[in-house]
Amino acid sequence: MTNRPVCGFNAEGRAFVAETFVNTLTGRQFAVRDLASGFTVMTRKIDEAAELFWTAGYGKDDPLLRKAIAVKADEVCARLRGDV
Repeated sequence: MTNRPVCGFNAEGRAFVAETFVNTLTGRQFAVRDLASGFTVMTRKIDEAAELFWTAGYGKDDPLLRKAIAVKADEVCARLRGDV
C-alpha cells in the first residue's frame, strides 16, 4: 500500500504531511507523518467519524500538539469526503 501526500501543515512549530492510503480490510485511511522523524504519528478512517490512533503514544505528553494535529486531520478528512 502506498501513501499519497495530500497536504503539508505545521502544528505547534513542527512540520507534518497528511497522506491517504487504502487498507484492504477497512477502506480509505488517513495518516499524519512527522517530517523530522519520517514516522507516521497518527491514523484514522476518512469515510466516517473515527477515533484517532496515535502511533506508539505519540505526543501523549503534549496535549496541545495532539489537539492541533487532530483539528487539522478533521479539516483535511472533511475536505477529502467532500463535506467542505
